[in-house]
Amino acid sequence: MEPKADRSLEKLRPWFRQRVEQLLATHPEVAVHEAWRSEERQAYLRKTGASKIERSKHQDGLAVDIHFKEAPHFPKSSDLRWDPVRRTAHHLGIDNGWDLWRWDGNHFQCAYNLKEWEYDFMDWAVENGITNGDDPKSPITLPRLMGLFKKFTNYIKNGKA
Repeated sequence: MEPKADRSLEKLRPWFRQRVEQLLATHPEVAVHEAWRSEERQAYLRKTGASKIERSKHQDGLAVDIHFKEAPHFPKSSDLRWDPVRRTAHHLGIDNGWDLWRWDGNHFQCAYNLKEWEYDFMDWAVENGITNGDDPKSPITLPRLMGLFKKFTNYIKNGKA
């Protein structure tokens, strides 16, 4: 029996979830087909040939598959309707399967390859209002650093940023 796809955004990493919510709000014509993925579902997808990898970013809360609401099946990755969705995703720090591999055009994943502890710190900082999760790999300016430092010291003093 096929393990069900989890469409809820709740198990996504908080700062990635925030970006996916922005993508969905900008493009109301699309919806989530699958967000977080269990080990059992990934094994099933590999066995059936629907996935080519052993561990998916879905399992880490860093990927979603989306579809157009009016389409019962995924349009081809080369379908031009994907272009504005891909552009918005790229702006939000989300990579697309078509751009990465030239297939899997409905797959959208976090563009940043951070270490597990870096993701944990990003989640904590977003959840506590210290940052909004801007590009974690971009160079930081001194004013931005001072702003983050002020929010962090406010968090230490008051328990909130």
